Formats: sequence, structure tokens, C-alpha cells
Amino acid sequence: MGAEDGLAGEATPETAAPYCLAARFAGEADAGEAYGRAHEAIQAGPPCDLGGWRLQLAQVWHVVLLGEPPSPALGARLHEIMGRGEIVALPTAVLQRLQERRARARQRGPRLERHYWPGQPL
Repeated sequence: MGAEDGLAGEATPETAAPYCLAARFAGEADAGEAYGRAHEAIQAGPPCDLGGWRLQLAQVWHVVLLGEPPSPALGARLHEIMGRGEIVALPTAVLQRLQERRARARQRGPRLERHYWPGQPL
């Protein structure tokens, strides 16, 4: 993640997202459960513009929600779900990479879902 992949410098208004909630989990199953519950809460709640990722950072499973701030009720529910892990701040390079991916995905349509295996580059 650097100048060669277009992520050097600061986030632009198109890629900046004002809301980021991230948590790390003890294992893949715990992260998967949190990701699934967060996804269900987002789909069942009032319309919102959030993207979610389940990923490994330094071989530790994380769930990340990124986008526009949700309603207060949905935000509280998401904090409850993510609080089953440990809420963390993402490294700047990871946050920038996810913001870039989110911006590209939004150009393709309102909803895009993809799956990558550990070791595959984002």
C-alpha cells in the first residue's frame, strides 16, 4: 500500500468516510458471527450507507464497518455487536485502502459483495 497503488497522500472527499467502527476477535468464527449480525442489523434497520468487511490483520480476525453514520439506534446496535470483540482503531494504511475499495465499489452500484481468501490482496 503506497504510491504504486494510488494510496499515497490523504483521503479525498470521494473516499473519506466519516464513520468507522472496527473490532478484533479471538477467532474466525467469532468474527464471522459479528459480521453476520452486523450485516443483518444493517439490512433490517433504517436505510444507511455502510460497508462491512471481515478480514485478517497480522493474522488476527477483524470486522470493519465503514461509511456514513447510521441512525442512533442502529449505531447502538452495531456497537453492541462489535463490543463482543475488542473495539480498535485501524492502521491508517488499512483505513485508506478500505476507503478506496469502498469508493470503487460505490461506482459499480449500490451493493457489491466479494469474498477473498487470506493472503489474497485487496
